[in-house]
Amino acid sequence: MEKKQSADPDESFGSLRESLIRATFGRIRLSIIILRCLGIVLFVFTIMAMFDFVPTLKWEHIMLFGLSLVCIAFPLFRKVGMSKDGGDVEMLDPIALLQHMREEAVTARSESFIQTNQRLAAVSEKVSEIADLVATAGNHNREKKVDSAAPNAGKASEKAEPSLREIARLLPKPTVENDPQKGRFGGNESVGARTLTATVSQSGLGKNWQKVRILFTADKASPFIGEFAYFFVHDTFEPDAYRIKIDKASQSAELEISCYGAFTVGAVSDRGDTMLELDLATSKSVEAPKDWRNR
Repeated sequence: MEKKQSADPDESFGSLRESLIRATFGRIRLSIIILRCLGIVLFVFTIMAMFDFVPTLKWEHIMLFGLSLVCIAFPLFRKVGMSKDGGDVEMLDPIALLQHMREEAVTARSESFIQTNQRLAAVSEKVSEIADLVATAGNHNREKKVDSAAPNAGKASEKAEPSLREIARLLPKPTVENDPQKGRFGGNESVGARTLTATVSQSGLGKNWQKVRILFTADKASPFIGEFAYFFVHDTFEPDAYRIKIDKASQSAELEISCYGAFTVGAVSDRGDTMLELDLATSKSVEAPKDWRNR
């Protein structure tokens, strides 16, 4: 199952929204023009019929003419329903449509803003790590401490909060080509007092997109060790790793992303002692559309 993500969904969102608005109002404008023309034709035809300028119409002509009117007016219908009690027709309301589009745009903008802030924080974290490495390149003792972190069996330095780079060095190499995080974190969604969950909902970026809220939690009786939790997502995201500060009050860390298809999320806490993973495509704890899971 191939996992395909978009590196920058915000770039195409504006043009898609503009295309939708243009197509919708183009359809309404064309229908109104045609209906007005038909109204003029009907008015002229009625005058001519009053003065016997046209032959007597047959019922087939009237039926075909009525059917053509329905077909032309169909783009203006928002909903057409039939039941044993009769039919139900709801006309398209341009004002309501604009309001709906505005609400969708606000939702998408808020969604993009939150995720952009997360990306900026992750990029800033990587820049800080690079700056620290450059600043301490000549410090032999510090280099020995960083290098000694890799052989530890799932443990990073306890004297300071591990960096993303140090946590990444604890992980085995990817083994699943289309889902690079799968199998790297032990395969468990929960261990002891630690749990990794996700909530999937419709994204404002498009009908085929889903917004995923990933939540890493600990029981308050057994709180997280350290200040940060570490999340690893599909490698088509940029960045694909995040260091998120733990909320001490709720004992949780949260990451929100929007994506076109499902993948495996990995999470690390307790300075490297706890590793969990959640497959969004197969997990029974995640409720999501079937077609999205299979992408």
